[in-house]
Amino acid sequence: MLGAVSVIKAEDIQDFPTANLATALVNRIPGVGVSVTSGKPGASTTITIRNPTLFAASGRLGLTQDPLFVIDGITVTKTDFDNLDASLVETITFLKDASAAVYGASGDKGVVLVTTKRGKPGKAKISYSGYYGNTTATIQPHTLNAYEHAKMLNDGYDLNNTANTSRFSQADLDFLNTTV
Repeated sequence: MLGAVSVIKAEDIQDFPTANLATALVNRIPGVGVSVTSGKPGASTTITIRNPTLFAASGRLGLTQDPLFVIDGITVTKTDFDNLDASLVETITFLKDASAAVYGASGDKGVVLVTTKRGKPGKAKISYSGYYGNTTATIQPHTLNAYEHAKMLNDGYDLNNTANTSRFSQADLDFLNTTV
């Protein structure tokens, strides 16, 4: 039986500040594509192994390009995989081509095997990983109030010789100037 297997260890991905486990895998494994919709926490990602092909008619039946996800021997959903904390992972193995045949038709688009860390005999070890962010702007930008914005638009209309229907009237400007 011929097939391809790629393994990535926890040390290779656990220190990356990513939105989910799948985004830590971007450009790390040959033959595995990871597409990210956005950087927001909880945003979905798409993992494809060897670019599986779906025909249009098959796509309507609810079939996806997602590989089979197996965590510690249990088949799980893509959401379960996405919600897995990278610090809990020991290894991630990608079964491609014929090596995924062990899982039958379920593994036709590849298999992602995750092994989580286990307790070890000996003294207990405690680790902590944290993040602190500051949301205060270093320089506060100057913003226009409603009157200044309307005045600027009128000046732009004058420069572009735009019709008077787009302009703010003097009554509009006076009203905006009093509501500041």
